[in-house]
Amino acid sequence: MKTVWFDRHPDLALSDDVDLEGLRPETVVVGAGLTGLAIGVLLARSGQDVVILEYQRLGGVTTGHTTAKLSLLQGSQFSTILERHSPEMLAAYLEANREGQAWLRRFMDEKGVEYQVRDAWTYATTEKGLKELEAEHEACRQVGLAVEMAEPTELPFEVAGALRLPDQLQIDPLLVLDALRAQFVEHGGVLVEGVRVTDATSGQPVEVTTSRGKLTAREVILATGAPFLDRGGHFAKLVPQRSYVTMHKPAGAIPQGMYLSIDAPTRSLRTVETPEGQLLMVGGNGHVTGRTDRESEAVDSLEAWTKEHFPGAEMTHSWSAQDYEPHDTLPFAGPLPGGGGAIYAATGFPSTRPTTPSPSAGTSSGSAFSSAATQSFANSPATPTVFLTTCATVPSFNERLFSASAQAICPPRSCWLRFSAAATALAIPHLL
Repeated sequence: MKTVWFDRHPDLALSDDVDLEGLRPETVVVGAGLTGLAIGVLLARSGQDVVILEYQRLGGVTTGHTTAKLSLLQGSQFSTILERHSPEMLAAYLEANREGQAWLRRFMDEKGVEYQVRDAWTYATTEKGLKELEAEHEACRQVGLAVEMAEPTELPFEVAGALRLPDQLQIDPLLVLDALRAQFVEHGGVLVEGVRVTDATSGQPVEVTTSRGKLTAREVILATGAPFLDRGGHFAKLVPQRSYVTMHKPAGAIPQGMYLSIDAPTRSLRTVETPEGQLLMVGGNGHVTGRTDRESEAVDSLEAWTKEHFPGAEMTHSWSAQDYEPHDTLPFAGPLPGGGGAIYAATGFPSTRPTTPSPSAGTSSGSAFSSAATQSFANSPATPTVFLTTCATVPSFNERLFSASAQAICPPRSCWLRFSAAATALAIPHLL
């Protein structure tokens, strides 16, 4: 079934119809989700010649299947990061998220893109969950995120405890993508859908092989869910996660906040505004991709849970989503190993749901409005910086934020490109 986002926007503007063979842009971005389009817009604004290639359609994978919450309160993500990294690292992660959220909010205001301001809630229904909630509260307190333990909630059932963070956002991701696409094209960018990128050579210039011919670029940015080139070994550093989302026409009052359970199985709730009135979105039941006998049971479970707590609710949509959890809890954005300094990747923007740990994943983790995202910015004084610092002024900053095995310091010759791996508020809607 289509997602509610694609059902509401079946006629978004189509991409350019261009001959790729022999084209020589400065930068090729692979992937037209929120990450790829945000990167493309910022580079095109700076005057770069940029081509974005997308195999499916605009937002056809992660972005078009998210719950689209733009929140700094992210389940148990902060306490999970603090278990593995220093408070300074967590503070950098928060600052990146704040700046990413602020950048997207400014962009939506400037372009007249509709969004809703909501309280974000993380709640627990068990004693174990309450302990995790208290740990998250303490982690947030350590880095200055003003969340509060608050009761009661709007939920139609009792909770053991809840955290609340006011003034967070929920969006329609396809409206945001369409506005980004329009600005990208306005600044001379070229977006081509229905093109599969199959290979890219190392070193400059990069020869990019696609299903519609070869083109050459100075740099290539992989803004796909997971890098399709194996050179960085990301297939061994990322755990694919499948989750499920359902939409319901309510028969009565529904919560107006954005809710996420800290207990498993996850329940994620938000409203969706439509011309016919509000719908209730309910997501959850995440698991490692492929490790279930029947995916339909996950949807059936969400429908039954919704009918139990919101009697009379009628399901209108259901779909699944996929994202990739990093092994060390932090996203990665930077030069791809083996890419000759000319290929970059942005990946590892997990959702904010508890899942069953796997041997390769370690403990379960989440990410900011993932899904997520990263931001890339051009070397321009007018460009918003997600980190508030740049590679040029603080060359060790990215190295501290990313894992030691994945340095993301921009080379001096490539400082037109600034990646923020933790600004998942840009790539960004967290899934659950």
